[in-house]
Amino acid sequence: MKWVILGHSERRIVYNEGDAVVNAKVLKAQSLKLNTIICIGENAEQRESEQTNEVIKTQLNAIKDSISDWNLVVLAYEPVWAAEGANVTTEAAEAACLSIRTWVSDNVNPDISQAVRIQYAGRVNAAKAKDLIACENIDGFLLGDESLTNEFLEIIEVVNQPPEEGA
Repeated sequence: MKWVILGHSERRIVYNEGDAVVNAKVLKAQSLKLNTIICIGENAEQRESEQTNEVIKTQLNAIKDSISDWNLVVLAYEPVWAAEGANVTTEAAEAACLSIRTWVSDNVNPDISQAVRIQYAGRVNAAKAKDLIACENIDGFLLGDESLTNEFLEIIEVVNQPPEEGA
């Protein structure tokens, strides 16, 4: 299985890869049948001005017509402001992932919105992973620096635990 990550904030910022570049890469990945993790998220200024949902919609609208096989796509909510050190609450992460799922339902179709995997790509530790993975619209994590720490194994254990009764 071949995977690529597209739209990551570092590529968007450092290499000035805007929505048009991400879209071209998504189109190419789809043509090659590559499994693709597509990062979507807002910066601190956009977050502070309550533009999260608009940024999500704009970034998803930019790639929508290039996706012919949603089975090859994972969407990752990457709050850029979290990488800058801010704390993302579980509620904020879930709200953004719900916004992504709602967009897919409204703009693609409801069945695909339930089938598509949506990952959280902000800072995660083992304690936070437990709360995040319990969220209805967070299906997993795209981990960066966390995969380089000893806590990575704890995060994996948390994600693989069966849900608690009543949850």
